[in-house]
Amino acid sequence: FGAGAFMEALCRIAFSYLGAYGNTQQQCSSGLARAVWLITYLRCVFVHLRRSRERHADEAPQVHKPLREVLQHTVVELWSSDPDPSKYTLPPTIMRPGLPEHAVSEWVRGRKRENKGLDNDLSGIKTLANFVGRRRRSVNKAATVAAL
Repeated sequence: FGAGAFMEALCRIAFSYLGAYGNTQQQCSSGLARAVWLITYLRCVFVHLRRSRERHADEAPQVHKPLREVLQHTVVELWSSDPDPSKYTLPPTIMRPGLPEHAVSEWVRGRKRENKGLDNDLSGIKTLANFVGRRRRSVNKAATVAAL
């Protein structure tokens, strides 16, 4: 579980949260807008926690040690400076070819065979449904005639 997987998990959580609990603009926003929202939110939380730690520096620490270390060692400029484009950590996306033509046609033939069997099963169900429907109509006619 590396940094990429952690970031993906954060994005999925933020996207789900905004889709379910966000206002109308957040629910209808694109993935890029939601990612920007997440980064902005993380920045606001970081700045707030850092200021709070500075105000309460004389008190006993009530923050977990890993968070305390991040707040101490992360510089504020990290959130306000432009990233160095030569230091991207993710490799470029590779488009892989789809299934070969013969594999697709075999899959289609298999689906047709499956559907043919399904059609035969459905025709039996349709026949039974028609029989039940005719039987109900004849019983209803008999009840109507008897009531008259």
